[in-house]
Amino acid sequence: MGLINEIKSLLKKYKWSDPGLNTLAYKEFKNYFKNPNPDSFQLSKEKWRFHEHSYARRQITWFKKIPKINIIDITQKDYDKVIVDLVTNWIYPK
Repeated sequence: MGLINEIKSLLKKYKWSDPGLNTLAYKEFKNYFKNPNPDSFQLSKEKWRFHEHSYARRQITWFKKIPKINIIDITQKDYDKVIVDLVTNWIYPK
């Protein structure tokens, strides 16, 4: 609901045609604000989740092409220790 309140606040100052509201998370809720009902809200939420997931996948693909990049899975146990080790080895190489 924080996003909905944020969009309401932005719409007091901006229009849907402004570039900032044509970005991920905002644009998916345009139809909901034009026709507010539970079905349009649910559809907007689903579109947002799909687009957010697609964007994250594109980012991962892009980062994998960069040599010497470390991708850390924060869902793994002890991920913070992996980060500390990487940073320590970067600052104080062996």
